[in-house]
Amino acid sequence: MKKLLVTFLTIGTLQTAFAYDYPYLLFQTSDGSMQALAVEELTISFADGQLVATNADGSQTFPLAQLSKMYFSADDITDIQTVEQTAADIDETTEIYDLQGRKVTRQQMRQGIYILKSKKGIRKVNVK
Repeated sequence: MKKLLVTFLTIGTLQTAFAYDYPYLLFQTSDGSMQALAVEELTISFADGQLVATNADGSQTFPLAQLSKMYFSADDITDIQTVEQTAADIDETTEIYDLQGRKVTRQQMRQGIYILKSKKGIRKVNVK
């Protein structure tokens, strides 16, 4: 646990030098869900196996055991809207990817967010 804490603090310290270029800090948990927080006035603390990120908008808590990635981004990429999908949309899709970038088939799609590539372009879809 102490090694994990030291690793996060070291990474945070190294990233601070470059963070001024990025307006968001993204957190990804082991289940694939993502949360973006604005870095303006952002403070990060660790307590009882939890990462607590606080900014002007409020506070967000992440269990360290479930946190898989934490990185700076120029975009709030978690702003995904629900898209109604029709059978024609799926049939026209040439490639499907999950949020980890793995290619999946139509049969492997379960509830979650996917990236669909088709002749009409690339879009994010929330499958319910």
